[in-house]
Amino acid sequence: MDDDAERAEGLAIMFTAVAVGLVVIIVGIFRIRSFISALMSGAVAAFWAWGLIRVKMLKFWLQRAGVFDQMFPLMQIHLFEIASYLMLLLILLFHTRPDQGMLRMVIKRLRHLARPSVRLYLVGLAITGYGMGVFFARGASPTTFYFFHGDFRVHFITIGLAVVIAGVWSHGKPVDRMAGVSLIVYIWLLLVATYTGGGWQ
Repeated sequence: MDDDAERAEGLAIMFTAVAVGLVVIIVGIFRIRSFISALMSGAVAAFWAWGLIRVKMLKFWLQRAGVFDQMFPLMQIHLFEIASYLMLLLILLFHTRPDQGMLRMVIKRLRHLARPSVRLYLVGLAITGYGMGVFFARGASPTTFYFFHGDFRVHFITIGLAVVIAGVWSHGKPVDRMAGVSLIVYIWLLLVATYTGGGWQ
């Protein structure tokens, strides 16, 4: 795989990992109030992101294999992702407080993202997403040597998780901690599922 193709695959995987993780954070802040709900939310989001990542990995595998007649545009997957994210967030927005105005609700919800613990979640998610993107953009199943002995990709994933855990243990509100727990479950399950699933070769 050349550098441009590997970079494109890494960015595609990173986009999915970070975008779904952002949805996990927002849903966790607005809706999750119990530990069990946080676990279930993270698990469902991980399954959702894993399916999208597998489709993208299939697309790049077909491109490397030269099976151009079975390829599909990556832009269609991205448009589907963006549309599904927006639809979920709009449903959540109206379901939470339907009696308020749209602009007022959006501004009020965005203020929650400025909390210190939530900012740590966002930074940790970005770092972890980058690490997962460059780690799984190999075109084949990642080797056990790279995962357990570590390279810079694994270091990014580890650092990102540490930042998220620091956000959970910081002096945030209980609802923020539930969002952090949901995010940790999401990252771990997505990492394990993508790693064990391997590549298409």
